[in-house]
Amino acid sequence: MIGADGNRRVIPRIAPDFAGAMPIDNPDPKRMAAIKGGLIAMENGRAAVQESAAIAPGRKRDFTDSADFGGVRALQLLHEEAVQGRGISRHGEAIANVLTYRVKGELHDTDLLVFLTSAGLIADTDLSAE
Repeated sequence: MIGADGNRRVIPRIAPDFAGAMPIDNPDPKRMAAIKGGLIAMENGRAAVQESAAIAPGRKRDFTDSADFGGVRALQLLHEEAVQGRGISRHGEAIANVLTYRVKGELHDTDLLVFLTSAGLIADTDLSAE
């Protein structure tokens, strides 16, 4: 990756390659339901994000429009990694866990990284570029 300063740097991968990832058992259905609700709020726009109990304050502050996750119907957990203490932050929120999901959507499916705080709140998401 090329940083903002123009220097090349190596960024460690925090999730598996999406292409070969297979769904795994979900150890926390309650957390997955909260994440699904947060993603639906992000699809529905800023007002829904502000009202969502599943989204971290930093993400609420920086959220501007809406997200396209294909019309979230279901989530399949592909990978989970605990990253607390590794200095990862998003939107001013320290990240404790990074979860990889396959989002089964009404319009299309997509692979997604979900960055959670230690309280289990969504601090950010990244769509797969693969």
